Amino acid sequence: MSILDKANKHITVPKNAAGIKLCEYGGATDNDNLVTTSITQNRLDTIWDTGIVDKINVECDLLIDDFESERIEGDNIDKCLSILSNEFDELKVALEYAKQFDTFVDLDF
Repeated sequence: MSILDKANKHITVPKNAAGIKLCEYGGATDNDNLVTTSITQNRLDTIWDTGIVDKINVECDLLIDDFESERIEGDNIDKCLSILSNEFDELKVALEYAKQFDTFVDLDF
């Protein structure tokens, strides 16, 4: 079974224009143009329980939720980084990559 099994949730950061195209139009998530992290439902439930996602949603006017897709981009990248502590390391790493590559973070939960 692949680490990117459909039962898992994904955080994806495009590295370049080809990665952005994959995020926009679909394609393999295990691609050299993307940084993709898989999260189990159990891990996501633990993160929800901390309240950090609710705080991000309010501060950044987002709708990060189960069975939803959301994009963190622009000023919201820095806002999210300032909100995050140690509750959601997977998102923190992805946001840092998005800053490095000057792109965005797609959340597919």
